[in-house]
Amino acid sequence: MKAISILFVLVLPEVVTAQNIFYPTLNKTYKTIHECIPQGWSVLDSLSGDLNGDQIKDLVGIIEYQDTISEARPNGSSIVTSPRVLLIFFKNSNGSLDLKLQHNTFLLRNGEDMRYEVFPQLMIEKGVLSIHYDLFHDYLNYKFRFQNNYFYLIGATVRGIHGGECAEEDINFNTKKFYKTSYFIGEEKNKKIKHIYLKDLKPIRMEDFKMPSTYKLPGDYTL
Repeated sequence: MKAISILFVLVLPEVVTAQNIFYPTLNKTYKTIHECIPQGWSVLDSLSGDLNGDQIKDLVGIIEYQDTISEARPNGSSIVTSPRVLLIFFKNSNGSLDLKLQHNTFLLRNGEDMRYEVFPQLMIEKGVLSIHYDLFHDYLNYKFRFQNNYFYLIGATVRGIHGGECAEEDINFNTKKFYKTSYFIGEEKNKKIKHIYLKDLKPIRMEDFKMPSTYKLPGDYTL
C-alpha cells in the first residue's frame, strides 16, 4: 500500500449508529485539508483527479473504522470487521472541498473474501472513477462517471476462476452490450464468447449500487 500523506479535514465529526453499524456524519463543505479525521477512523487510501470536467483535481478517499464491530451487509450477511466509507469531494476554484458523495456500504471489507485482507484499488482516468478488487478467485472492476449531477455506473468487468473454468462478464452501459466469455484452464482455444444486448438495461447510480455482486440486471445477471 502506498504511504498516504493527504488526510481529510472533517469538521465536527459525529459517529452515528444504524442498528449495529457505525458511520461518520460529515459536513458538506471544508475549507482546507489537514491531518485530521473523525475520532476512531483512519484514512485507508486517497487520490486526486478531475471528476466533473472543470480542470480542477477533485479528491476521493476511503476511511476505515479503527475498531471491529458486527456489521450487517447489503447481501444479508453479518460480519465482524472494520467498516469502510467512500468519500468523493469536488474541489472549487477557491480551494474549498464540497462533499459530493458518501457511500457507506459499497466498499468490500476485510473478511468478505477467502483472502482475508481485501483492499479496494482506486483510479481516476479521463474523468472516470474505477474501483477494483483482486480477490482470491475473482477480479471485480467498476467504472463510474459523473453525469446529470450523479455518479453513474458506466461499465463493469467481473472475472473469476471456479472449478477449473475461467469466466468473464463485461458490460457497457452506454451501448447496453453484455459480453460473456468462458473457457477451461488449458483449453483457451475453445473459448466461448456470448454477446447479449440488454435492451431493458437502466442507468445505475452509485448510491443505488449497495455492494459488489449484489445488483441484479435484466436476464438474471448480477454485477
